[in-house]
Amino acid sequence: MIKNHYKILTMKSITIAFSFIFLFVVVTAAAEAQSVNQGPISHTSNSRQLDAIKISSLKSNREKWLHYYNMVALDSVNHQNSPNNTDEKKMSEHYNSLAWYSILVNKLDHVEYYLKQSMKYDPLSKYPYANMPLLFLLQGHYNDAKKLYLKYKNQPFDSPQFTFKDEFLLDFKELAAVGITSKDITRITHLLQ
Repeated sequence: MIKNHYKILTMKSITIAFSFIFLFVVVTAAAEAQSVNQGPISHTSNSRQLDAIKISSLKSNREKWLHYYNMVALDSVNHQNSPNNTDEKKMSEHYNSLAWYSILVNKLDHVEYYLKQSMKYDPLSKYPYANMPLLFLLQGHYNDAKKLYLKYKNQPFDSPQFTFKDEFLLDFKELAAVGITSKDITRITHLLQ
C-alpha cells in the first residue's frame, strides 16, 4: 500500500513538474518572439505554432539556441503526454540543433546529453555523430575526439561524395566564423586533410 501511494505521489510530482516546465517554455517563447518582432505567442500555443517561427528570422545564435531549447522542452512534454503521437525524427533534429547552437554560444554543459537524445530518437541521423567528436574536442578530450574523427572521416555523410570529413571541415569553418578556434581544432583539421 505504501509503495503504491509513493508511486502515485511520484507521478503527481512529475506531472506538476512538467506543467511548470511547459508554462515556463510558453512564457519564455512569448518573450523571445516579441524580441524578434514575431509578435506575442498566445498561452494556447503548441509546438506547431512555435515551429512556425522561422529559424532564419532569428538573428543571433543565442536566439536560435533559445528557440531550440524551447522546442526540445515542448517536444519532451508532448512525448510525455502522448508517446505514440510524437514525431521522434523531429525531436532528434531539435535535440541536435540545440546541441549545435549550445556549442556556438559556449553552453557545453548539456551538449552530450542533447546529442545522445538526438541519437536515441533517430539513430540513423548522422548529425549528432558528427557533433560528438567536436564536443569532446572543445572539452579538451583530444584523444577521444581524434578516435571519433578518424572512425567517421571517410564514411558517407549526405552522399557518397560528401563524407563526414567534409562535414567536419565545414563545421570548423562555421566555428571560426563565430570566433571559436583552438590548437586542437587546427591539429584535427591537419589530421583530416
